[in-house]
Amino acid sequence: MGGDCGSKLQDYLEQSRSIRQKGTLEDSVRDAFLYFLREAFPRLQLAEPFELEKCVPALRVHGGFADALYGNLIFEFKRRLDDNARTDGKEQLKRYLLNQPRRDRYFGILTDGENLEVCALRDSELEEIDGLRLSVDCANKCKLWLDCYLRKATCADSQRCRLALRRAQPNFLV
Repeated sequence: MGGDCGSKLQDYLEQSRSIRQKGTLEDSVRDAFLYFLREAFPRLQLAEPFELEKCVPALRVHGGFADALYGNLIFEFKRRLDDNARTDGKEQLKRYLLNQPRRDRYFGILTDGENLEVCALRDSELEEIDGLRLSVDCANKCKLWLDCYLRKATCADSQRCRLALRRAQPNFLV
């Protein structure tokens, strides 16, 4: 996010709240979030692209279309993370993760664009392992958290990535 991480984050959060207050589609939440990531992390322009509405074929359970896929991160966007949306989103993430050929390498991120909940499969059950609420008050922490997951997303060895994340940010569960 560079030297102006706080201002980019503040601009994004204002836009995100406006989008959600208008009751627009989840696609708008997704598009604003991904635009923010590309602005805040310019190296993403050089990395592999985000795949939108990526078909997750039914290998083990009913498949579907993941809102966004980046490396080993599967994003599910909701307008708000109330109880119903959270339950629905986690059910979708569980299906998507169960259908991955190397599911131990994938993480699901359920988000409304401001709150991010990271999930992983543990014994075929979805478990929330980490989370973050984007806030200007802790812009540098948000930058580090996002950067760790974005870097980890393209890492082939999930155990090595978990160790790197743990070293970079010991307060986060991995």
